[in-house]
Amino acid sequence: MSGLAPRAPVESVRPWRPSGRGGRPLNFTVRRHLELLKRFLQWFVSGVALACGVALVAWISTWLNKPLSAVYSYRELPINTVQVTSVEEITFTETLSVAAYIVSAASSHLEVRLQLDIEKDGQLLYSCPSQNFRYKRAGQPQRVQLDCRNLRRENIPKGARVSARVDGVNETPP
Repeated sequence: MSGLAPRAPVESVRPWRPSGRGGRPLNFTVRRHLELLKRFLQWFVSGVALACGVALVAWISTWLNKPLSAVYSYRELPINTVQVTSVEEITFTETLSVAAYIVSAASSHLEVRLQLDIEKDGQLLYSCPSQNFRYKRAGQPQRVQLDCRNLRRENIPKGARVSARVDGVNETPP
């Protein structure tokens, strides 16, 4: 006896072991490496998909937070393209609210930025933050409401004049 496993009889169904060699069959190690490679590829593909998803969500959220004029690069028009025809204070609100009518004789589909100012004796007392409005039909007056949430009506000095002015005009898609 030389320390090797005895040979199986020839009639046996079991495969023969090579004489002089011991250890595991080659097939086991190849299968294990393929399983590790498959698991690594699954993790890698999952990580790439997750990173792409996060990047897509970040891109969409930044795109949605941009104002319309930043998303569409339409040309800026002269301020006198749109006129403010009348301004009336809305008296039943606690904060300053104004109804104004804007009109453009020749242009439609505009983004109009309006500024609300409070003046007394020719001196500017307060300017409310600008607000954007969409003007749709050329030649037709459009009513807009400007709200100055930072300024309570009771804080406006007696004799002060409230005015609305066009601060910017941009083209928009139809």
